[in-house]
Amino acid sequence: MSIHLSTRRLALFTVASLAILGLVAGPAAGRGGHHEGPPTRGGDKGHIAYATFSTADEEGPTTIQVLHESRTRTISTFGSDPRWSPRGNLIAVAGCAAADPECAVTIIRRNGQRVRELFQPSILPTGSTAFTPNVWSPDRRRLAGGVDSSNADLNGIYLVRSSDGGGPTRVTSNPGGEDIPGSFSPNGRWIVFVRNLLINGDLVADGQYAVRTDGSHLHRITPPETLVNGEHGGRWSPDGRSILFDARPDEDSRFTLWTITPNGQQLTRIPIPLKCGAPVTDPTSFGCFAPAWSPDGRRMVFGTNDAATGARDLYTVGLTGSALRRVTTLGTETGADVPDWGR
Repeated sequence: MSIHLSTRRLALFTVASLAILGLVAGPAAGRGGHHEGPPTRGGDKGHIAYATFSTADEEGPTTIQVLHESRTRTISTFGSDPRWSPRGNLIAVAGCAAADPECAVTIIRRNGQRVRELFQPSILPTGSTAFTPNVWSPDRRRLAGGVDSSNADLNGIYLVRSSDGGGPTRVTSNPGGEDIPGSFSPNGRWIVFVRNLLINGDLVADGQYAVRTDGSHLHRITPPETLVNGEHGGRWSPDGRSILFDARPDEDSRFTLWTITPNGQQLTRIPIPLKCGAPVTDPTSFGCFAPAWSPDGRRMVFGTNDAATGARDLYTVGLTGSALRRVTTLGTETGADVPDWGR
């Protein structure tokens, strides 16, 4: 079963095979190979980057914020979908300061200084293609992004150099549809992404997939009946053992958070004490979406939509739903979206 996109925009491997391929890290303590612990007294460790927008105009202007130990600062007055580099010193932001349709991504330092802009490769049609390569490879040399082109045959995931946006390499092909990358595996050999298919003129979320960076071994991770969110590619855990994503429990419920192993086993719903994934008719329910791991894999950050107030804030939580912490309080006129957790 599949699900239509919201307005805001099959080979299985054994665990032994994954270990041989280097996808799974060495033994780790805790459930699912992760440690879990409460936030520190000064707040969650690391830096959380996220976009803010007006709830009255979700497609309007955005800013990029960085939260560190309960202190927030604006680092960009444009862009969306910020992604930390592996070292945590740079952020790739979708969009550019000038309204140049050929400019795809801006690389920004943690202090807000702009480093460089990356433009669409010449192989893509001028002025008719959306391409935002902002997902870093672990070695920092490449960025992955999905192409949505007027030439439907070009649609899919491409890799470019993070240094200059050149050297485009195609990874997937999805004519007329959309493949949205979520993250690389820790060893850099794989990409997890959400696939949206064009069916009867509509984009329909088909599932979370994984593919090697050379385009081989493409396989669906989530069961066909999983109602995944077609806007967010999954996130590989730092130890390589789990993939984090958001989906609905059923067609009448809101989004909530799940984990699954890279070979499509152990689908697990995260028990978040916010009524995430409750029926849409429940006035006290929350939609919970766009999750990302903390750098140590002990916690996660995610966006919410409060049915009672309309508030769009960020929360962090442990893997078993413990130590829930609200990290933004933006009111009802401003919302937070697509968080990413850096060092």
